Amino acid sequence: EHVAWVRDVSGLVSCSSDGYLLLTDLNRGGSENRSRLRSPSGVALRSFAWCSALGVVASCGAEREVHWWSWALPHPVATLRGHSAPVSHLAVDEAHYQLITRDDDATVRVWDVRTHRCVQTIEPTPMHAPSEVLLDTHAGALITAWKRPLSHPSVLAAPKEAHRHETLHRAPQETAAAASTCSSFFAAASTTPAAAATTTAATATTT
Repeated sequence: EHVAWVRDVSGLVSCSSDGYLLLTDLNRGGSENRSRLRSPSGVALRSFAWCSALGVVASCGAEREVHWWSWALPHPVATLRGHSAPVSHLAVDEAHYQLITRDDDATVRVWDVRTHRCVQTIEPTPMHAPSEVLLDTHAGALITAWKRPLSHPSVLAAPKEAHRHETLHRAPQETAAAASTCSSFFAAASTTPAAAATTTAATATTT
């Protein structure tokens, strides 16, 4: 369904209709799976997005949830819930700590990767039902496209816009603390078996 070379892990990442997310080493004599993760529900995976800042990968597919994975663990370290249809598209805006998701109903959601909370929802309208989602990293904007493109300023880069989109507000000190906590959480999940208990608790609090 989706294949990409991820330089940070020096491997080929792929997902497929059998519900597996693979990290594969390519050698001259062939290939070898370094990590093999399976969707909790076993349904087809359609896309993924790598987050270099946190060293984790997000996956989506026939189910309505988006999962964050560490290659070292067999289960998701966090799950994002909120879509009412299967999720088909993912994109990471690392400059603004955002994950952008789009579902089959053409609803686009923007998530703060530090808190795992949805900070913006773009609902489809008769005049604009996004079929594609792109990131304009230079302008700090999200571009949705249907019959014509529309630009949506990053709600985390432009706080004044947040009131218009019913976003989550955090003081600068709280934001820095959340980023530190999230980075520490993912780092622990990727290196210690005991992270499973912490992962379960973190997933429950984000629902």
